[in-house]
Amino acid sequence: MSNDETATGRRALLVAATGIAAIPCARLIGHTPPDSGAQGWFRLAKVNELVEGLPKRFAVIADRKDGWVVEQRVEIGAVWLFLRSGKPVAFSASCPHLGCGVQVKDGGFVCRCHDSNFDAVGKRLDGPSPRDLDALETRIADGDIFVRFVRFRAGTQERTELA
Repeated sequence: MSNDETATGRRALLVAATGIAAIPCARLIGHTPPDSGAQGWFRLAKVNELVEGLPKRFAVIADRKDGWVVEQRVEIGAVWLFLRSGKPVAFSASCPHLGCGVQVKDGGFVCRCHDSNFDAVGKRLDGPSPRDLDALETRIADGDIFVRFVRFRAGTQERTELA
């Protein structure tokens, strides 16, 4: 066998091996990692745990996926929850400006990071926040309050849900 035939044979073997190895690699490159943020309906409280007009902060607990790593039962966000006319009202505890934590202050809400102020119904009063607090859907089932936890893009006037 000549050197040219040997080189051609080795080259063909190398090309075939590379092609076979490329198939699993291509599958990994095209694979989307698991969702990094849980969203959906969460049971946060019993109706009788809340006082009319008095916001109470509730942590939203779920499994958090980061790439291929799963942290079980960690806080993925927070919600301000209270009753208005006997019905549950929920706001995201993240400021629409840059996502800092919102606190209760003087019958309303405040983001102390950059001094955005909101009234008791979440309406923006002043500060750099581009919109009102993000209201979240609620429902009651068997005395339990469920909140649809959603993250929204910060820093925009539009309420854009993040996936």
